[in-house]
Formats: sequence, C-alpha cells, structure tokens
Amino acid sequence: MKTKLIILVVGLALGYGLGYSRFSPKSITETNAPEIRQADGSLVLERNISERRIPKKPPINPFGASEWIRHSEVVIKPTASVIGSNAEIKPIVVSFDLIRLSDKTYRVIASADGGEVIGGIDVPIETTAYPDQPKWAAGAIMLNNGYGAFLQRSVGAFIVGLDVAQISHKTLNTKEIAYSLRIGLRF
Repeated sequence: MKTKLIILVVGLALGYGLGYSRFSPKSITETNAPEIRQADGSLVLERNISERRIPKKPPINPFGASEWIRHSEVVIKPTASVIGSNAEIKPIVVSFDLIRLSDKTYRVIASADGGEVIGGIDVPIETTAYPDQPKWAAGAIMLNNGYGAFLQRSVGAFIVGLDVAQISHKTLNTKEIAYSLRIGLRF
C-alpha cells in the first residue's frame, strides 16, 4: 500500500507539473529600448520602463475602460513648408493612450497639446487571443480500500467524468472494479 501511495503522489506531481508547464500562459517582460530614427524620417519611440511619466491629465474615458494600458507621447516639429511662412514654429505634443475595455478589446485615445486631432485610425494588427482553457483532465483516485483513475471533459457549461477504481474487500479477500459517471455544472 505504501508503494502505491508513493507512485500515486509522484504521478500526481508529474502530471501537475507537465500540465501547468503546457497550459499556463507565458508572461512577456518588456525591457528598455533606444529610439531609432528610420530612413523615411519616422521614429521608433524610446521605451523606458523605469520612467513612469504620467501625463498632466489622464485621458477622458468615454468607454468605461477597465484598464489604462499604455501612454505614449510624440513631439512634432512642423516644417516651414507645411505652415507656409517663416514664423516661429512651436512643437506639438501628441499623446496616445491605450486602454482595455471591459470586453477585453483595446482602444486608442489621441490628444494634442497645441493642436487639434482631426482624425486617425487604429488598426489592430495582432488579435487579442487568450489561450484556451484545457478541456480534459485525468488523475488518480485514492480510496480507503482501493485506488483508481478518473477522466473528465469540459463541454460548455458542463463537466462529464468517468471514475474507475479497484476496490479490495479484505474480509472476503476479493477485489472488484467499480465505476461512476459524473455530470456537473461549471460555475
């Protein structure tokens, strides 16, 4: 009996470890990155995770967003050919705020100091995909007079499972196979 218990515990630990490593979501850690000026004049913004610059005023949140994900600022110096004169040209600060809505989708809010945002577009390149939760489960059953295994599957809001166990009757010196079918509701 002691050997069976050790095998059961080791099997459960291995199963848990393999299942956790396979199905747990991987975290992504962002690090500092320098700004990069590209050949077409565009600028890849510097990423500085240690500098927590919060804008002077938080963005107006018309959507009831549950999370404020990211804030970025761009300083734009208009060229004289755009303005059409040699007058003093002041830089314009454009802010972008990424928010996550309660339905887990994202929206971008743009604002400009010294100017008016007259349009823009937000194109989601990477879809918001969440890893599927495992639908199957398997494991061992330890009873006071036997041992066994179970198999379980999630089907929508329901859980369906099958248990199979070998039960020992010490007084009769016999063993029998017992099984049960489980149907439950997830909540």
